[in-house]
Formats: sequence, C-alpha cells, structure tokens
Amino acid sequence: MSNRVSKYTGIAVAMLLLWAVPSAAAADTLDALVAQLAGNDPVAQCNARVMLRQRHDARVAPKLAALLGNENEQVWRAAFNALADQANMVGVAGRETDRLVVTDAIMALMAPGTSDHVKRQAMRLLPLVVPEGYDVSPVAAQLDNPDLRERARKALQHIGTEASAKALRTYLPKADPAFQAAILHALDMMSRKSSIGTFAEYAADSHPPEVRVAAALALSRTGDPRWLPALRAVREGANDATLFDATDALLRLADNMAENGGNWSLAMQIYRDTLATEANSVVRGAALVGLGKYGDETVLPDIIAAIKADKKGDLFGPGLAALENLKGRAAGEALLKAYDQFPGDMQVRLLGIFGRKGDPAFLGPLNRQVHSPDPRFQEAAIAALVATGLPEAVSGMVDYALTTDGARRAQVAAAIERMANDFRARGQAGGAGSAFLGLYRLAKDDATRQRALAGIQQFPTPEAFAYIIDDIGTENLSTLSVPMLAGMTRALKDAGREEDSVRAFNALKGRLNSTEAVRAMLALAPSMDKGGHFLERLGFITKWRIVGPFPWNATKGFSVTNINEPNVDPAAVYNVGGGQVRWQAVDTAPGYTVDLADIYDMPTSCSAYGYTEIEMSQACDAAIRVGSDDGIKVWVNGEAVLEKNVDRGSDIDQDVASIKLNAGVNRILVECTQGGGGWNFLARLTTPEGFPLTFGLHGN
Repeated sequence: MSNRVSKYTGIAVAMLLLWAVPSAAAADTLDALVAQLAGNDPVAQCNARVMLRQRHDARVAPKLAALLGNENEQVWRAAFNALADQANMVGVAGRETDRLVVTDAIMALMAPGTSDHVKRQAMRLLPLVVPEGYDVSPVAAQLDNPDLRERARKALQHIGTEASAKALRTYLPKADPAFQAAILHALDMMSRKSSIGTFAEYAADSHPPEVRVAAALALSRTGDPRWLPALRAVREGANDATLFDATDALLRLADNMAENGGNWSLAMQIYRDTLATEANSVVRGAALVGLGKYGDETVLPDIIAAIKADKKGDLFGPGLAALENLKGRAAGEALLKAYDQFPGDMQVRLLGIFGRKGDPAFLGPLNRQVHSPDPRFQEAAIAALVATGLPEAVSGMVDYALTTDGARRAQVAAAIERMANDFRARGQAGGAGSAFLGLYRLAKDDATRQRALAGIQQFPTPEAFAYIIDDIGTENLSTLSVPMLAGMTRALKDAGREEDSVRAFNALKGRLNSTEAVRAMLALAPSMDKGGHFLERLGFITKWRIVGPFPWNATKGFSVTNINEPNVDPAAVYNVGGGQVRWQAVDTAPGYTVDLADIYDMPTSCSAYGYTEIEMSQACDAAIRVGSDDGIKVWVNGEAVLEKNVDRGSDIDQDVASIKLNAGVNRILVECTQGGGGWNFLARLTTPEGFPLTFGLHGN
C-alpha cells in the first residue's frame, strides 16, 4: 500500500507542476506574460490574462498601465482588461497595500503630457480602486479640459470619496451653468452630507434657474422641511424650461418628508397646493399619486374633487393609482361611501381596486355589481372577486352563477376554478375546499365535476360532503371513490353530522373487497372504533397467543419443528437455549399487527409462533390475508396453506391463501421469522371475494 501511495503522490505532484507551468511556449515571469499581452497573438493574450489573474500579483499593474498607450488597439484593450482584473481583485478586505499599488499605477496615467485617450481609460478604472482619503487632484485637474471634463466629473462621482466630493464642490464656481448643474447632480448622487450646504448655496436666487433647480432636486432628497422655503423660491423663480423640474423638486421633498416622517401634514399640504395651483396635468397627477401613497382617509375628498374637475380625463390614471394606494380600514370605508360620486367608467375600474385590496369589507359592493345589468360591471366584479383571494368571495359568485346559464355561468365556473387552484397553491385548505364545492355546484360536464370532486377530496369540508350526499343521493354514493367516502365519513363525523357520516360509512363498507378500501377504513379507526371491535369488522384477528423466540436459519427455512407444529398445546412450556419459554396472550388493539420486536426486544435469526382459535356459525370457503416482517408460514386446522421465506417489511394483504373453515372452532397457527430490524405479523379473514368475514374469537 505504501508503494502505491508514493507512486500516485508523485503523479499528482507532477500534474500540479504541469498545471503551474502554462506551456512550452509560455513564460513563467510577469515580464514574459506582459510581453504576451503586447504581442499580436489573441490566444497568447488570452492565456496571459488568465495567468495574471491566477497570480494575484499587484506588481504587474505599472507594466499593464504602460501598455494603455500602445497604438495597437488589440494590445491596449487586452492590457485594459487585465488591469481591470487586477483592480477588481485588490478591492477586497485584506489587500489594502496591493490596492494602493494598483491605484498609484493607474493614477500615474493622469499626469500632464499623457494622451487624452489614456486618461479616459484610466478614469474608467479609477472608480474600481481609489480608497477613501486618496488624493484625486490629478482627476480633478481634468475638469479644466473641455474634452475630458465630463469624463472627469463622472469618474469623481463614481469614486465617491470625500476627497472627490470636495474636488467637485471646489470646482463649482469655475464652471458654466450647464456644467454646474451636472456637478450638482453628481454631488447629489454621492449622498454626502458635507454637500448639503453647497446645495443650499446654489439654490439661492443669485444663480441661474437651471443651477437652482439642480440644487433644489438635491435638497429634496433630504426630506428636511427646513428647505421648503428655498424650494418654493426656486419654483417661483423658474423659467419655462425649468418650471416642471422645480415643481418636481417640491413634490419629491413632500414624498421624502412623508416617507421619512419629516412632517406628514406639511407634505399633504404641498400635494394639495400643487393640485390647486398647477396647470400641468403630469405635475397634478404626481401630486394625486403622492396623496394616495402617503395619505389617509382625509385626503379622499381632495382626490375626488381633482378627478371631477378634470374634464379632459388626464387625471383618470393617476387618480386610480391614488385610490389604489390608499391604505387602512378607515380609508377603505371612506372609499366605499364615496363610490357613487365617481363617474361610471371610473366606477368600473374601482371594482378592480376593491378586489386587489383583499378586504372582506369590499365584498358587498362587488357581489351587488355581479348582478348589474351592465356587462362591464358584471365582468369587472367577477374579476375583482377572484382578485380578492378571499374564500368568502366564492359564495357570492356561485349564487350569481346559479341564476344564469350559458357563457356567463361557464365564465364564473372557470373563475372559481382559478381561485380554487390559487388557494391550493397557497396552502389555504378552507378556501380551496369552498371553491371546489362551488365548482362542483356549477359543473355542467363530468370532467369538471371530477376535477371538483378531486379537489374536495384533497381539501375536505363537511359542507361539501353534505352537499354531495344530498345531490347524488345515498343510493349513488357507491359511485364515489374510496378515499372520497373515507374523507366524507371522517369529516362529517368530526362536524357532528352523525347521520350523514353513517350514510357515507355504509357506502364505504360495501367497497371493502379491496385493500384500498381497507386502508381508508383503517384511517377512520381512531374516530369510529367506539366499541373496540372496528378492526374485527374489517376481518383482522386481534387476539393471539404467542411463544418464542426460537433459533431460525434462513437456509433451513421452515423445515425445523420447534413446538410440534401444527399440533400445538397452548399450555405447553418449551426449553430453548438453556431456558424456558411459555405462551402468552396478546391483544393487538388499537393496532392490527402483532409486534414481536416490542415483546422480545430486537433479536436476530429467530422465529416466534402465533396461535388463535376462531368460531364460525357455519362452514364456508374463505381467504386468509397476511403480512409479515420478515417471513411467514400459516396453518389452518392443521394444514399448511401459505409459506413465504422472505426478508421484507410488513403490509396488509401481502399474501393471500384460499382456505376452508368449519362450523364451530377453527385453529390458526402462524410462524413469523426474524432476520433483523422490525419483526411483526398481521392476519385478517375475508370471503373469497375479499369482503371481511364475520367470526368470533374462541377461548382467546
């Protein structure tokens, strides 16, 4: 083994060395890799970039920076990409020293005498690496260059340090109005508190309108009410070109005041004043939206008045947005009371808003509008009821659909099915059950009815089952699936509907010739087994005498006789491994398996026996159905009827054997084997057709 480890370790080392050395044509020094970037081979350039990225060596930055001035575009672009890789890698914590190395290399490209082309590329890279406190004056110097000043402004903005903000503020007095506005925008984007004084200064009336508006927009982001007089003054001094933006600054200030808790009442007043004084419909629409987004029920009259006063319909959309944005129960109640004050077209659109609010308070008007003679209101109300996502919305839709037929009824049924599936997806069992019942009530074809029944089965409700029983009648219950009948039985019993529960249970009993039905009945056992005989009515043998364990060998199978089987004496005592074992009585209830592992702990390679006597009123053909963990052999009245030498887990009705039972007492003996793990067996008696057999337990 040691030689093999040595051999493969040597191979692994060799492979690592081959990976570390690029190829015979590639070099392993920084200079050689930079030389590859400076060549004309695109593949070599790509390989060099990959290798440089793997090395994480910031010392290459000055060499790469030098290539940015190369006349060959393929070369300087390759160098730019490699330098960008370095800049991105050193920007993480722990690489501060390397970050300075890369920053110095790139900033050196901003020196006087460097071409504008190189400076542009450098200013694209500097925002990636410049740390707080670094001198950005070489970039700020480019603000004097008409060809580079916009690039420099953006670079300083994206660098975002206090030094870059100071550089921009320092340059402001030298800039022309258009560039001053651009610089103020950059400072605004940098969100430095140190710039607020500058914004206030340039919002003063001594500056051109475009500059004042740029400063006002920056001040509006603060949400500070103390700047309201300044912003109002900016608007009053605005010209045609800046009036819109100046008013927008006022509204933005109101938005931020309301959102940040600066002064809610003052913010609402700004919106109201704007609605009252502005002629521009876009601005008035923005004020309406602000009232709806941040206001309460007290702003509803203002919204209604603005909509009514708008003859051109320009405020239709913003008005709806405002109404939809209103929050709170009080606002909802006020909106309901004001519903009749709105124009007809807006009333139709309001129904959608009512639905999207998802509030039961809006169900009343929605249900009324479903019955409207106007198809527009009908369709809007149906869609709105679906949009509520409320289970309570289903009943109104069903009640309406039952009064109509044809396409409208089909439309409502489809809407309810969508709701049912939505409830199912959200895990809302009650809503899904109600919706599937509604779908069942409206179904006009078997396919829809079956989908509804499947949904009811998955999300059972007593109301649904009671309705189905009344709808199809007791005589037709047998047409329903076994799980449906089982769910009906349990749900109706839990709801106290005993009579309906018995009707479903009786229908289920008529289906007990299938294992599926027996499983469904077993699920009902905890709620149905009041007298303790529920399992016997399903044919299970619940009382046994057992003895064991005895040694077991899978190879020998059932050929070894341990208790003189099949002729056994339930009073006998047996010698096993130097000890004695006796028969003991076992009652499986409330379960249906004899759990030998629970009785004998968890032995291995052994078997145990179960013996019982049943009494029949008359002789008959029958079947014994068993399950076992692991193997099993069964004798009935001394005759071996079934033998399975297997290793498995148990289940009901795993094996079935035809048997003959005598009038009077019949003897049943079982041997169950154990390899390891679980250890149990079960047995039940049925007619040859599979229905539970009626029998008595004799002397157990």
